[in-house]
Amino acid sequence: MNVPAFAGLSQAERNRDALATEHLMADLGQRTAAGGAIVIGAQAVRMVLRLATAAAMARLLARKSTGFRREIVDAEYLASVSDKGGDAAASAEGKPST
Repeated sequence: MNVPAFAGLSQAERNRDALATEHLMADLGQRTAAGGAIVIGAQAVRMVLRLATAAAMARLLARKSTGFRREIVDAEYLASVSDKGGDAAASAEGKPST
């Protein structure tokens, strides 16, 4: 016969057990470092893919039409890369980004 894990406990004890966070504190530093590594790795992959996409588009476009279109792609790519640091720094300081 299966007995529920909370059988015989009061409502307050059930709530305390359900909302307990002590088990999360044991390896907090390790999980934080792993999460940071994942974010940095994902950002690097994203930048490489965007650069590869821009290179592929540059090869696919006709030579005489690359001028303006290539400027748009380059400007958009540089804006997206340089914008990331500014927003992160502004949000860390609690100031709105401009």
